Amino acid sequence: MQPLVSIIIPVYNTEKYVVQSINSALNQSYGCIEVIVVDDGSPDNAAMRVQEAFGKCKNVKLLRKQNGGASSARNMGLEYARGDYIVFLDSDDTLDKCAVQILVENMEGFKSDIVMPCVFHEISLDGEVSTVSVFDAPRKPIPGKQFAIDYLIKRGCAWRSTSVAYNAKIISRNHIRFQEGITGEDFIFNLNYLSYAECVSFVNYPTLYVQKRADSITAFANERLLDLFLVLDKVAFAFLVSNGFSEQESRKTADKLLIRNSVVYFTKMVRFKRNETGIKNAVDMVVEEFNEHSEIRHAFDRTFNFSMHFTTVKKRIAACVIMILLKLHLYSLAGTMAAI
Repeated sequence: MQPLVSIIIPVYNTEKYVVQSINSALNQSYGCIEVIVVDDGSPDNAAMRVQEAFGKCKNVKLLRKQNGGASSARNMGLEYARGDYIVFLDSDDTLDKCAVQILVENMEGFKSDIVMPCVFHEISLDGEVSTVSVFDAPRKPIPGKQFAIDYLIKRGCAWRSTSVAYNAKIISRNHIRFQEGITGEDFIFNLNYLSYAECVSFVNYPTLYVQKRADSITAFANERLLDLFLVLDKVAFAFLVSNGFSEQESRKTADKLLIRNSVVYFTKMVRFKRNETGIKNAVDMVVEEFNEHSEIRHAFDRTFNFSMHFTTVKKRIAACVIMILLKLHLYSLAGTMAAI
């Protein structure tokens, strides 16, 4: 008998996309699927669209709750999931037709605890489809803690939880849930899960189509992003200490993630603020923020991170140059580079 796969889809303000998203989950080449749709108090007609299209479908369960964010919606979905494996899907994205079959075959074949896709398709605002690299995968499966350290923390990649296959028993046994009330919840969830995963395997196949949206929460620079990155720094440091690293080694390793994320923040905010204040004022503002946080200053003083991951070689090179300029306190040059 085939393992049951639960596909959990949180829904908020996506009535334009949600039916297509659910159809992509139902029309998989793999047959043993349940779809759990969680209406997160959506103010539009998304829930009504789901009810109209799938109200009589036995494989689709529609849950409703007050708005609490994607994390709380996914957590509610986990409470109702009956599957052997869990796959998360955002309601404005779609799965490749063979996605679940490929994930399950990989999970079963390698006896994995989690299967990570290395690439996905991105659909631009004008409808063009491109393939995006999430990370450069190892050639063979590796232990979960090793993957967490070498990829999530040192390189700053593989945060995404959508279209990843998880073992439901590990989630249930260890009561792993998404942290509510913040963005970056995928990183924390994956880090927690990987603490218990003995084997991580990989598929170099684009299982997911991500719809680029102008109104998406990730489509604009978030001025609270630095606060999030500082929270993730503390989470990464605690993970390393709890897994046997000395505080000194944990700090040095966590610095790599903090440096990468600080470069991301610097670049985003310079680009976001340059038209409003000019590049110089934008740079001064971000540098002042950095100086207010000793952990950021000390991270740049202690560490280089040439292994940081970005989706293209061009972005990776630019980030490394900006890192060096920030480390040398050449802020104006760093701002010019960030604005390109």
